[in-house]
Amino acid sequence: MTLIAGIDIGNATTEIVIADGARHPAQPIAWDRAPTRGIKGSAEASMGAARLLARLERRLGAHCDLAVLTPQRPVTTRRIDLEPRAVDTGLLRLLATGSATPAGLGHGVGRPVDIDESTTTASADEGTIILVARDPLGFRATVASVLRWQGAGHSIAGLLLAGDEAHLVSSRLGSALPIIDCVDAALALSCERIALEVAAPGQHVRALGDAIWLADALAVAPETHGHARAVCELTRGHRSAVIGRLQSSAQVATPAVEEASVVYGDGSRSTFGQAAARLAELPVGSVRGYRQPPADLVLADDLWIADLGLLGQIPGMRAGSVQARRLIVAVLEADRGAGDQFGAFTQAWPGEVAMLSTEAHAARTGALTTPGARPDALVVDLGGGTIDIVGAAEQAASAPGSGDLLTTAVARALSISAGAAEWVKRGPASRVDAPQIVTDESGERRFLDVTAPQGSVGWLVAPGPSGPLPFSRGLSVAEWRTIRITVKQMVFAGNVRRIMSNTHQFADPSDLIIVGGPAGDDEILETLAGVVPSAVLGRANVAGVLGHRWAVAYGLVLAGQARSSAMELPPSTTMH
Repeated sequence: MTLIAGIDIGNATTEIVIADGARHPAQPIAWDRAPTRGIKGSAEASMGAARLLARLERRLGAHCDLAVLTPQRPVTTRRIDLEPRAVDTGLLRLLATGSATPAGLGHGVGRPVDIDESTTTASADEGTIILVARDPLGFRATVASVLRWQGAGHSIAGLLLAGDEAHLVSSRLGSALPIIDCVDAALALSCERIALEVAAPGQHVRALGDAIWLADALAVAPETHGHARAVCELTRGHRSAVIGRLQSSAQVATPAVEEASVVYGDGSRSTFGQAAARLAELPVGSVRGYRQPPADLVLADDLWIADLGLLGQIPGMRAGSVQARRLIVAVLEADRGAGDQFGAFTQAWPGEVAMLSTEAHAARTGALTTPGARPDALVVDLGGGTIDIVGAAEQAASAPGSGDLLTTAVARALSISAGAAEWVKRGPASRVDAPQIVTDESGERRFLDVTAPQGSVGWLVAPGPSGPLPFSRGLSVAEWRTIRITVKQMVFAGNVRRIMSNTHQFADPSDLIIVGGPAGDDEILETLAGVVPSAVLGRANVAGVLGHRWAVAYGLVLAGQARSSAMELPPSTTMH
């Protein structure tokens, strides 16, 4: 038995396949993976791979005759989370929106007044007022003060609280006075006029979502109606909101902030927001770098952007249901020169080592061992940091933006941890209707074998490492499916379409074979189906037994087997 180890050091994970090279084709007998140590292509990553191989050999009880790696350049893929540029609202300020515990019903406009002031400081004839309570804990005193102001004949349009006791105050007042809590009291009192609204449960603000009404209510000058529109867009989809207009004499300075920018190979620049659309029309490698002021230019070979703002444009998507005003960027930083990958590995592992093939060729070789694969199929390798597409004759292209970008985008959109997003992103979810009953995305209700986690009733759950994983209470199963598919279209379909549409060597493939970790995503075939409508899509099953993840590692095994066979031939034969 001749044991050959194929070692694939990826951006996120290192994968090793050990196969019996005495059989043709080589038969896999052991395989394992672990997180990549350090940067792909670095000495640290090679040493980590050597340790993984030694551990696999101990488990197998045998030493490999040959370890095969492929030459790699150090690859750094970076994810950047960009906040959008602040919206210009002029003198208008959004004081609060989407409070979890508003009380009362209706809307009103008035001058803000400190509730602790004497009722004689304002004449009852001066119009409606909005009372502002600074004390976050004194709800009993707040109730008494409201009654005092009402008893003095003042017309009160609403009440703003610094604390979160709107319901306690409302129940004691016994009226439908709109009350919104968790408001910045100091900022509210600095305003000249305030408009507030509390809609009925399950409903959204109407008046404060109407820019024309708001402009009139807060006496906004006609030439600045755009400010009213901007602030109204931030309230839509919420049950409650408070908007104030600063004193007309207030100095509202819009600081000249230099936006983060993308620099292209031709010397042109654009903001990241503009680049999100522009990159889809450019070939891979058109980017020269990026800059986030005040930092200097960072050189990069390419980047790809997931614009979560597009989630807010989905028809029927409720405003505020997801964190939609963000840009998530995947960057392939410029080549920093190769490390001593070979030397580091040989120091850590005592055996024969060969550097063979290329990563692209190995991926294609391994993928084409899938039963039923056509020899002219196009191979799409979805990694953690990059997407690699490999065609015939070693035609290959690589671009940043893959599984890790999807994880970050889902985590930011749902405001959950990256660890939870790793599980949530993979496929369909269910809503917990009762401790043992869930409703799937198809509408089917089913019983759980194990009771759902305590407190998860009403939550969306996804299959997690130890049972149902709760991740959202505010979304319906239909909304989450729409969001999930849309983000996958941004990350995977958009990036693959960009590579193929701007690289003519990949035109009109017959079959597409998907390999790599994200190929195990439940919806990856559905996601990529529209990119090349004429192609037949399928996940790899490397060597018929390994599944979708091990194409490069097994491809290197086959390269090592071919090398060994060539070395065994007579010299006259190898010359030909």
